[in-house]
Amino acid sequence: MPDWGEANNWMALAAILALVLSQLPPLVPRVWGSLRSGTVRISTQDSFALSHHLGRLSVTLHVQIENTGAAPIAVTKIDCVIRRVATGETEPGKTVWRFPARAYHSEPNGNRLFIGTIRLKPDEHWQEVVHCYGSRSQSEEEEAQTIQDKFSVYIGSAIDEKRDAGEEMTKRIEASDELVALAKAFRQKMFDISKGDYELFIAAIGQDGTILGVTKSRFILYENNITTMASIADGYKYGEGVSDLVSVPPYRRFHVEPKLTTLGSDSTVRLEYDAFAKNR
Repeated sequence: MPDWGEANNWMALAAILALVLSQLPPLVPRVWGSLRSGTVRISTQDSFALSHHLGRLSVTLHVQIENTGAAPIAVTKIDCVIRRVATGETEPGKTVWRFPARAYHSEPNGNRLFIGTIRLKPDEHWQEVVHCYGSRSQSEEEEAQTIQDKFSVYIGSAIDEKRDAGEEMTKRIEASDELVALAKAFRQKMFDISKGDYELFIAAIGQDGTILGVTKSRFILYENNITTMASIADGYKYGEGVSDLVSVPPYRRFHVEPKLTTLGSDSTVRLEYDAFAKNR
């Protein structure tokens, strides 16, 4: 035990403290940087587009990801989850839908590009209009592609016949009743969302599966929103929403635009999302 009555011991202690304090300016940023590294801030606009393709729901929305940490990050996945809010119904149906971001629409030409790894240095940000949609089972995907192929062959053959005969394309080609019934039955089987209150989670995932950031918003789907999305099937007789050979007329709405209210992006939201992530 040092004799603190000796002046030399006090002088030695003072020298040690001076040495430690002299290292604090460079040390604090390094420690703080390691604590903050790998964090992002996620933001969106106050609305998004919700639609479906043969009953499979899809989300289109603007996403901005900002690196708020002190170290570079790599975002390998943007995850979108919709959760139905309990409203007292005994059988509310499905309660969670996953929509990983698959592509984005680049500016200024609007080309659709697949999302790869997003690398951001501190204070850098990435923002694009992203297209998110869920996955189908193997059998569902096979059935959906079969329906698309049948529509394309039917409509394509009818167009070729008219061209070969020198006929003008004054009317749109109508698919057979059999094909339309097939597409509508599949849509009905896949379309599983109804009016009610919902929460939207958007998460940025790192290379090792780490949740770098997540935000949570709320929106409402009204009965007229569900009717609008269901009415997409009215265009199936012309191949709209099924065949790539057919363009969608401007008067037909293929989506609804719910309004978003941001609820937060704190640790509680991260824990809520993490519960979904563990079950994926």
